[in-house]
Amino acid sequence: YISVTGVQTCALPISPRYADDAIAALDSSEWIPSEVALLRAKRRSVMREHYDIAVIGSGPGGEGAAMTAAKGGRRVAVIDADIEVGGSCTHRGTIPSKALRHAIQRLAGESGADPDYGELIRKAEGVIRNQVQLRSGFYERNHVEVIAGRATLADPHTIEVMTDGARHRCQADKIILAAGSRPYRPPDVDFSNPHIVDSDTVLRLKRTPRSITIYGAGVIGCEYACMFAALGVQVHVVEKRNHIVGGMDNEISATLQARMESAGVKFFMADSITHVECGEHVELHLESGTSIKTNAVLVSSGRSGQTGSLGLEKIGVETTS
Repeated sequence: YISVTGVQTCALPISPRYADDAIAALDSSEWIPSEVALLRAKRRSVMREHYDIAVIGSGPGGEGAAMTAAKGGRRVAVIDADIEVGGSCTHRGTIPSKALRHAIQRLAGESGADPDYGELIRKAEGVIRNQVQLRSGFYERNHVEVIAGRATLADPHTIEVMTDGARHRCQADKIILAAGSRPYRPPDVDFSNPHIVDSDTVLRLKRTPRSITIYGAGVIGCEYACMFAALGVQVHVVEKRNHIVGGMDNEISATLQARMESAGVKFFMADSITHVECGEHVELHLESGTSIKTNAVLVSSGRSGQTGSLGLEKIGVETTS
C-alpha cells in the first residue's frame, strides 16, 4: 500500500510493477505538487523482499554506487532516513550553504540592500527543491527503488527498515554503507538551546543574529564566518589550533585569515571553550580566561560518521568514529 497524509489522502493497493503508473496518474490529477512529491517518496513502501544490492544512504556516495550498480543490470534499492533523496549534501550541507553564499554575494552588490538571513534561507530552499527533483529523476530513470526509513543491519544480508512506524525487512546479496556523516557535537554543549546551532541546524535560524561566535575555523566554520560578516553580523571565531583551515598551506591559511579580519571577523586562536552559559545571550568562557557574549553560537568542530544506529556490532564490524 502507498498512503499519503495531508490536505488530501489516499491508500492505493499497488505492486512495484504499477507504482510508476499510479504516480503518473496522480501527477495529472488535482493533487498539489507537495503531495505528489510525498507520494513519489512513499513509493518506498512497495518494498521487495530481495535485492541484488542495497545501498544505505542517498548522498553523493550512495547515489553513485546505486547508479553504477543499476547500469550494470543489478536490482538495486536505496534506503535513506530522509523522506527525500540527496542526503546531507543536498539538504543540510554543500547545496544549501553554497546557495546561501551565492544569494548573499548577489545582495552584497545591491545598494541599500538589507537582507534577512531567514529570507535568504527561503531563497536557498528553491535550489534544494530543484536538486531533489533532478536527483529523483536519476533513480526513476534507472529503476532504482528508494525506501524512506531508518536502516539497521540484522545480519550481513538482512536489513530492517523502520518506516511510518512499521518495521520491514529486506535482503540483499551485497549491502553498501554510504550513511555519510553528521556534525560533531561536544558533549558539554547544550544544543537544545535555540541560540546554539551546528552546521546542520544553522540553516534553521529564522533571522539574522546581531552577533555570533563560531567555534572551529575549519572550512565550514570559515565559510559561515564570511557569510555572516557579509550580512553585517559581528563575528568571533574560536580555534584550538594556531592557524585556520587545517590541512591548507600555511600561506593560504594566513592570507585567508587576513582577508577575513579585514572584513571584521575577530579570531581567538590556540584557545578552546571551558564552559558555556546560556541566557538571553550565549557566553563562552575560554581557557585563556577570555569570555565572549553573543546572540548565537555555531559549533563547527568537525564531523562524525553516521554509523551508530546501523547495528554494525551485530555483524562484527568495529568503528573508529
